[in-house]
Amino acid sequence: MRRLFLNLKIKERLFLILFLTSIIISGTSLSAFQFSLSSYDNILQQEIKDVLTLSSNIAEAKVKEIDEISFKIVTDKTVQDSLKIVKSTSSPSYKRYAAIDQLEDIILPWSQYRNYIASISIIDSANKQYSWGRTSKAIRDADEIISLRNNAYDNKGKAAWVEPAGDNNFITVVRNIRCMQNLTFESLGTLVLRIYPAKLFEENQLLHSKYFANMYVLSSDNITIYQSNKQPYTPNRFAKLNADSSYYIEDTGNGKLIISHITSPYTGWKFIIAIPYNIIYGKIIATRDIMLAVCLCAFGAAIFLGMMLYKGITVPVSQLTEQMKALEQGNFEITGEMNITAGQNRLDEIGKLQQDFYLMVKRINDLIKENYLKHITMQEAELKALQAQINPHFLYNTLESINWMAKINKQEPIAIMAKSLGNLLRNSIDTHNLLVPLKEELAILKDYLTIQSYRYEERLSVSIDIPDQYLNAMIPKLSLQPLIENSIQHGLEKLEGACQITVSATESKDRLCITVSDNGPGISEQRLEKLNNNEINPSGNSIGIKNIDERLKIVFGSEYGLKIESTIGYGTQVHMLVPYKGDEEVVQSIAGR
Repeated sequence: MRRLFLNLKIKERLFLILFLTSIIISGTSLSAFQFSLSSYDNILQQEIKDVLTLSSNIAEAKVKEIDEISFKIVTDKTVQDSLKIVKSTSSPSYKRYAAIDQLEDIILPWSQYRNYIASISIIDSANKQYSWGRTSKAIRDADEIISLRNNAYDNKGKAAWVEPAGDNNFITVVRNIRCMQNLTFESLGTLVLRIYPAKLFEENQLLHSKYFANMYVLSSDNITIYQSNKQPYTPNRFAKLNADSSYYIEDTGNGKLIISHITSPYTGWKFIIAIPYNIIYGKIIATRDIMLAVCLCAFGAAIFLGMMLYKGITVPVSQLTEQMKALEQGNFEITGEMNITAGQNRLDEIGKLQQDFYLMVKRINDLIKENYLKHITMQEAELKALQAQINPHFLYNTLESINWMAKINKQEPIAIMAKSLGNLLRNSIDTHNLLVPLKEELAILKDYLTIQSYRYEERLSVSIDIPDQYLNAMIPKLSLQPLIENSIQHGLEKLEGACQITVSATESKDRLCITVSDNGPGISEQRLEKLNNNEINPSGNSIGIKNIDERLKIVFGSEYGLKIESTIGYGTQVHMLVPYKGDEEVVQSIAGR
């Protein structure tokens, strides 16, 4: 087998390894999914069975308690003596009223004993009712009274349970009260207990919150005793209810339901839980999708590893062949150090061949470039020397000549603008000082405003209100001029009237706040928030403002920089925060951190 494998081509080996790996991973994943599905289904069945068993046990305990309460009442000596008096005295009398009061003293506490007891009534031999409890509404239907008495009489002293029917929403428990004295078993009346079904079974809804399950409790004759929703039970609703299986899936027409039921051995009642199929198996489907995703990822990983293996063997050989062909055509620009490193990382024959080939090509290429680059370098040096002869002093001298010519010709505005432009050019090219005193920055700003004042004339009004004590504060060079330019561009050019710009400074907690404010149209709240959070890519002059903010943060720290405030229709204020302690050296020390 090993010899056969070694005789295969490289591509065939890789395909075989990839195929077997994929089969193993997929088979393992599918087996794990099937095992998870089976385990989940078993756990679900057992959980539902346990809940149904618990529900049945709770209901049985309450039924037994109700039977015991009814037995204690019908066998109570005071109850029997009082009913004898009531039976023997049909007309109103003190003795009869006293007997009824004694009945109330006995039965009223029992009617409040449990919250599921709605009322307790006694029907005497003359069909007169006496009721106590949370609802003392008497039974008015004579046929119903007769039916209840007959049920109680037929049960021969045992409790008879009557399901809710018609307008009667209660479970009714009736019991014949028979005389225990001398064991005559003479009928003295009928005990009637009315029970709230919802409160009797309210503790049984353990699955509802988890699976949105609905519970039904049916009598042995499939009469509904209790239902947790408004859809009544019908014989065809759960067609397989009487089947041997206690757990099955049924399509009811409105969707599939998972049905599980048990029968209480004490009461004979059927406890049914109906869970929507999609609630349970939605999770199963999600599990299946996860497992399939795992399989696909594993398969993809196997393909990836196979491709990496394939590339590691065949691709280097193919690349080496292509590069040899390129070398044959006179192309010596083959990757240098990177390919040599790639060859050194391989210790096999392919790696050795790559390394030797790349070293050979590199040596040939170096020899070719050595003389050629020398010639190019000499030409570039000559060109740079010629370019260097045209320096900024030529521009300064030219502007100075324009200045004097304008003065000679009595063109004072041109002379002033030429001089101001020369000053701006000199300061923008001078990069020796990153920080300058505020007074020098204001001088630069005044040269800029001089030029702009001739352009906009009375439409531009700039006021500089900075106390002399702040003039030695150190700020980045050329940081105020872009702020003024921004106010002119976005304020003045969008206003019909004059644009008023104010430059002011205030000190607070070792900080100097230089504010440039204008009466322009303002900025919307959304755009202002994005500007302060750097969420808008700047364009035009906004690039300069962003650069100023970054320069301030780099030089002084992240707590300094620019902050923009604006209100639509009321203008914009740009605040520049810089450190200030009244001492230039302190600021420079902060900037040199």
